[in-house]
Amino acid sequence: MKIRIVILLSSITLLLIFSFQGIGMYHAYKSQVSRTKYFFSDCFERAFIEAMDGQVNSLPLADGTYTHLIYAPCRLRSVSEEVNGLLFYGAQQTSAILQKIYHMDELPLAVLDSILSCKLQQKQLEGTLTLRKFNAGTGETLEMTSSHIPVGSNVFVSKQAFLYKEKGIAVQAYFDATFLGGTRELLAFFIVTLLSVAIVMFAFVRQMQYIIRQRQSIKEQRENYCALAEKIELPVTEMLFRIPISDWKRIEERSASLFGETEQILSKAKVEEQSLRKRKFLWNMFSFISLPGSLLLVLLWAGYLYWDNLDRVKYGLSVHFGNAFYKEVKHRADLAVSASGGEIKNPADTVSYSPYYQRQAKAIFDFMEESRIPMYWRSISIQRDYYGYAENQYLTIAYVLQDAINRYSKVAVPFSLHYLDSLCQESFGHLFETGIRVLRYPSKEVIDYTGKPSPSIWDMRTDLIPLDRDSTVVVEGVMYAPCRMILASIWYQLLPLGLLFIFICVCFFFLLRILQTQRRLKQFQKDFTYSMIHDMKSPLQSVMMGAHVLSGGKLTGKPEKVEKYRRVMTDECEHLLMLSNRVVMLTQLDRGELELHKEEVLLKPLLGDIAEKFRLKAVKQVLFEINCKEGCTVYADAFCLREVLSNLVDNAIKYSNEAVMITLSGEKTDDSATVRVRDNGIGIPLREQHKIFDKFERVSSNSRKIAASGFGLGLNYVLQVVNAHGGMVKVESIEGSYSEFIIHFPSFKNV
Repeated sequence: MKIRIVILLSSITLLLIFSFQGIGMYHAYKSQVSRTKYFFSDCFERAFIEAMDGQVNSLPLADGTYTHLIYAPCRLRSVSEEVNGLLFYGAQQTSAILQKIYHMDELPLAVLDSILSCKLQQKQLEGTLTLRKFNAGTGETLEMTSSHIPVGSNVFVSKQAFLYKEKGIAVQAYFDATFLGGTRELLAFFIVTLLSVAIVMFAFVRQMQYIIRQRQSIKEQRENYCALAEKIELPVTEMLFRIPISDWKRIEERSASLFGETEQILSKAKVEEQSLRKRKFLWNMFSFISLPGSLLLVLLWAGYLYWDNLDRVKYGLSVHFGNAFYKEVKHRADLAVSASGGEIKNPADTVSYSPYYQRQAKAIFDFMEESRIPMYWRSISIQRDYYGYAENQYLTIAYVLQDAINRYSKVAVPFSLHYLDSLCQESFGHLFETGIRVLRYPSKEVIDYTGKPSPSIWDMRTDLIPLDRDSTVVVEGVMYAPCRMILASIWYQLLPLGLLFIFICVCFFFLLRILQTQRRLKQFQKDFTYSMIHDMKSPLQSVMMGAHVLSGGKLTGKPEKVEKYRRVMTDECEHLLMLSNRVVMLTQLDRGELELHKEEVLLKPLLGDIAEKFRLKAVKQVLFEINCKEGCTVYADAFCLREVLSNLVDNAIKYSNEAVMITLSGEKTDDSATVRVRDNGIGIPLREQHKIFDKFERVSSNSRKIAASGFGLGLNYVLQVVNAHGGMVKVESIEGSYSEFIIHFPSFKNV
């Protein structure tokens, strides 16, 4: 049931995490769709503007010649407020004017395709681009750069740009972003992480199943042992009766039969242990590969999200900074015009106007004067020698204005660092700390600054913007510690990743706990097998071999050796019978079938008898000290009391060094009798004391310094018997110093 609960809770947790992640990815996808749509539209408009300017500059006229005007009624506010605004609107006018007035060929789609592809590549937008020239009135396709128009949810369509509005000839771009920028990587991360976490969960569940199978194997081994221990009572009793009458053949047969059953149980346990060991190695390998792998994937995923959004934030910062720089240059241009009393131009230059420009300008100004309808307008001239096109259209205009101010203004209008700084702060709404640095290029020497003079590696800087034609002085914007802004922009994606990271760490923690449990169970199996060999197989083997030697007649005429064999066989049979009686009694206690024959038992003679018995049979030096008054009695079953105390003394000898000192104490009050067994042995670690009375539990091999056999039934037997008497038992021990077991029996009147 526990493993089902763990699997259910883990599955629900993972489902929630990946649901959150799916929602975050969907949100990121929609955001990417909006971003791609915006950038594609912007790139198309700027590419069309640039293509038209290129055609204007190819006219066979002198540099600086004004060719025509572009204009738009002020009522078209949306035109003036768009990113490319009047320029895109005017580029369509330019296309018609170039064909109608200057008799130029229509803009080739290949030229527009080349410029637009380059701009999309700069924006890191991957996909298939298709340009279509068509009749806007009929919808008839006139020319295409591919065989068909792409369709689908990830196909973006630009605005239409008229090549010749009077004829209805327009061009439109289609961008098939099968995988939106970054979406493919996110999807790959999602799938790989999902698979790795699935492997983690699968390995984790298999590890738990391995523990359950290991426990079941131990349980079966215990049950087999108990069944065998109960079964040997009659055969061993029979062998004890047959030893005095020298029925060696029958004893050999009986012992061989029991030995075979014991060997069968051990072989089965060994096969099961080997099978479990192979599974453990496989799933441990899976676990220790998948867990670190999953953690690494989550960290890589988070890092990818951070760095991807870092580029976006940097781009946004550059755009805002470019716009602010345009406003600063426009402010300088207004000051220069005001100070100059008119237009900024080179006095040595002779302004040239095309005939069409003159006619068009007169018509527009006459129209505005008569109708009093305001117009947005801009003069278009041939400019083959200037900065070129920047990423930001406003920045392109700023370069041209700045060049005119620097070269032709009658009054020097210096760059205003603090005005630009105030524009940047206004652009960011004072949410983030920003600064500006004026540098000498290429040495990067700081001339002036706001904020900090030397940004750290964690700060974000914009591209350099030149303040003069030779680019010897440049300006850059700085955003300090943009981490908060980046994390705030992707929190919905980082949150499920953080939960997933915690989940994997929890799995790793529990995996370590599982491995500790596996080692403990493996050690228990090892100890149990050793104990079974020592306490059952070896005694049976001794009896079987002794009976075989005696039945062969090899010791005829050697009564001393025969007697020695008899004594060894009798001791081993008594040992086996004691194990059997203990298991039978524990079974009866578990079933509530044990009958106790309580009486007042004199304690001091009993303690003396037990001490003498163990002193004689001990293989190392054992000293006993008995502290008990004459006449002290315990109201208990005499047989059970002897077994309980014998078991405690046996443990004291087992878990002691070579020089053993055991103190047996007894005292009686009106309410109870107390018996104490204290040794000077290795002690019991505090972390082990709570479980030593459990059935089949012993102090772990890692905790004890002295190896000792046993199934872990002795102390459980003590506890069960004392509880059956209505008493209680406790232990006091200091590791490396002593252990003392204290048993309280209620008096006759309190029973």
